[in-house]
Amino acid sequence: MEKEDELFCVCRTKYDARFFMIECFSCKDWFHGKCIGITEQDAEQIEEYYCAQCQVKHHQKVKLKIFSSEFSHKPEDFELIEYESVKNFYQALDDRKFLDSSHVVTYIATGFVLNQESVYDNRFQRPLVIGKPDGLGLNVPSIESSKQLEVFLGSNYSVNIHDVLENEERMGKLFEWTDHFDNDEDSLDNISIIHQLDISATKLSKLIKPPRVFKQIDLIDLAWPKSDANEDFLFDRPKPSMFLSIGDATSYTDFSVGMAGATMWHHNITGSKTFYLIRPTEENLKIFESRCKINNLDNRFFGDVVDACYKLQTREHETIIIPGGWIYASYVNEKSISLCGELFDIFNIPSQITCYEMQKRLKSLNTIRFPHFEALVWCGAEKVLAMLTSQTFTYSKLGIANTAKALVPILRKWISKKEEHLHAQEIPPHINPTKLINSLSNGIGKFNRSLNQLVSPLKVRAPRTAPARHSKSPVITPPEPEVKEAKISIKLNKSLLFSNAAASTQKRKKYRLRLCVDTTA
Repeated sequence: MEKEDELFCVCRTKYDARFFMIECFSCKDWFHGKCIGITEQDAEQIEEYYCAQCQVKHHQKVKLKIFSSEFSHKPEDFELIEYESVKNFYQALDDRKFLDSSHVVTYIATGFVLNQESVYDNRFQRPLVIGKPDGLGLNVPSIESSKQLEVFLGSNYSVNIHDVLENEERMGKLFEWTDHFDNDEDSLDNISIIHQLDISATKLSKLIKPPRVFKQIDLIDLAWPKSDANEDFLFDRPKPSMFLSIGDATSYTDFSVGMAGATMWHHNITGSKTFYLIRPTEENLKIFESRCKINNLDNRFFGDVVDACYKLQTREHETIIIPGGWIYASYVNEKSISLCGELFDIFNIPSQITCYEMQKRLKSLNTIRFPHFEALVWCGAEKVLAMLTSQTFTYSKLGIANTAKALVPILRKWISKKEEHLHAQEIPPHINPTKLINSLSNGIGKFNRSLNQLVSPLKVRAPRTAPARHSKSPVITPPEPEVKEAKISIKLNKSLLFSNAAASTQKRKKYRLRLCVDTTA
């Protein structure tokens, strides 16, 4: 920063001592913390910072001073795990009885069932297992051994290897790992795993296509402005990551949530894995946040301290989708190579926000990897409003309405006087936040009124009695017929939840209410 006229950061401005900046360890350029989503407190935990360009160019990751593990503890907080301790842990894990995952997991035989209509009906609220990838649109190159990965990534590709026995991570080369992994001898003396090997910027990622239906619900594809459509939009387009997870038999990865609460999808290329699933209730997430704090030394199995933990066993070639916010761990039953990707879907925005704010409080590296998540939420709210008020949207709006209802109080909090200074810089320039929030509220009210009109109860009138005639003879008034309580059932076609304009293109008989009145004894 010796030259006064030199320009820095992605914003290409001169140095200003009033604003915090951080230097890239590789290119030596300086970046404003507010431009890349890093605070001074975040920087205290970073040992080596690499800008987005250098991360892609040199396959580097931001390195933290804090011990990088799923436990988020410092190295000195751990005692080396003895052989017998690891053996006993895995034996206890195998012997432990868990709740049946069929109570919370949906199973489908093939990917043909997973279409746009079924996704909008189910809204990715439960984990989903697809038995066969046929019809899913998932394209994954055939990988029969770890040595084939060297063809795609290069033998000297840097990898972060987690040593299970010593509970520490070390940097190594891919060829070193593949020599170990392809060894036929399984031994508890040397258990290791490469989890979350980021392949987003490699040629291997270009050969992989996520499930086809994701394109219809991906928040980035649906809501993020096109680069040529809005020149004033200064934020870089978010890029969800894609990972490989390669593990020895009996290797275990502790409980975590996706980056910013992303929906995670896993595909077992080879081998099989067991997942341990915990619902993203408010209480469970509070316990998880407390567990992740540096000064927390609770060594109990996390599944024992929450309300419920479900065990899900997956086989080779199966695909599992874990909705945003769910807390999960994995255990490798046999040597496994699996593919993992992130999805920010339009149905789980509230859960994603909850996890994002939790990870910000924990100073998680995830918030550094996804710096403009809040800008994505504002764009997503704009898209939710457009879908909710659209007259041509032909799928169920119930999930969209629920998302809108949960978004309103969150967005109001972000623009409140108390928190405005924390979130204002993430509001896209083309969005008027107050107007957007009011429009969302009005859209929700209009949707609820139209829904109430469709399902409002129908009244059954009692039959009228004939008026008495004037006569000299005494008038005998017949007893009024007893009106028995009518049982009314309304059969409502799910297409009634669609927009009125879309209804005109379908047969009117789908929109008839059938009234069944039972006046029998």
